[in-house]
Order: sequence, then C-alpha cells, then structure tokens
Amino acid sequence: METKAIPSPVENEQPTHQPSLLDDIVKHTTQATQSSNLPGIMLAELIAVDTEGSAQVLMMGENNTQRAWSLCPVSTSDIGKVCAVQYVNNNPQQPLIIGLLQQPHQPRQEPEPTMTLLQGDQQVVISASEELVLVCGQSSIVMSADGVIQIRALYIDSQAQATHRLKGGSMQLN
Repeated sequence: METKAIPSPVENEQPTHQPSLLDDIVKHTTQATQSSNLPGIMLAELIAVDTEGSAQVLMMGENNTQRAWSLCPVSTSDIGKVCAVQYVNNNPQQPLIIGLLQQPHQPRQEPEPTMTLLQGDQQVVISASEELVLVCGQSSIVMSADGVIQIRALYIDSQAQATHRLKGGSMQLN
C-alpha cells in the first residue's frame, strides 16, 4: 500500500512579504540619496579652534565660516590646514570634520627641545626654538624667541639683600 503525502494548507499558500527593518533602511537611504544635492566629502580650511575644542571652518569656494564638530582632535597648531568635511544628516548647517589632510612629501619636522645639564658650574640649560613655558598652578613664565618674557601670577614677590636694579629702555608702572 502506497501512502501519499497530503499537502497542508500552509505549504500551498504563497508567502506574504512583510516589510523589514532592512527594507526601511534601503528605502530611507534611497530617498536621502535622491533628495540630497550635497557632495559626499568636501574640503575646508580650519580657521580657528576655541578653548573648548570647537572648530571654525571655511568651506572651499565659500566666503563665510561655520562652526564644525570634529571626529579627530584639532588644536591651534592645526589652524590653516585643509580638512575633510561631511554634513550631519545632510544638513549644510552641521559640518563634521572627519580628518585633516596630510602632506605626504613634507613630513612634519618640529624642532626637538634640548635640555643640557652642566654639572661643573651647577647650571641647567633648557632651550627651545620658539617658546619656553614654565607653569605651576596659576603661575607661569613664558619666554619667546623674539626676546619677550611674560611673568603671570596672583602675587609676585621680588626681594634682594643687596642692590635691586630694574633696567630698561623705558619703565612703565601700572
């Protein structure tokens, strides 16, 4: 005796297509791509960086600067460099720095600060090519290559057991 399988009603039904999350993403991406006239990546010049790390950029071919978020660290030493920018949610009012362009043929050469200890005279020499900064709490001494020395502190106490001289081309008090 031969047995035949009887198809169940579920096997004969055509599968219905339920929209999935993937379908929604593809649909949204297609609509965003068709509705957006913004390029994928734009170039801008880094114009300024404030104390909080917020950047100002000047988009290539534009005349006004914009405040930008950044995925990479930017500092005042990066001002003037070219950066790659995309827009958050394709909004031209929300630029996002995605990186700084590197100069492959011009490696960054920073002069190395040197520190020399001369033991015979009990002298320590610290040299820097541009600026030397000493900081302790709220006090600082800044020496620049152009001959300017700035001393900043809450209180400055200057004492001498012998003659205390102040010399200069001119003296200004207050």
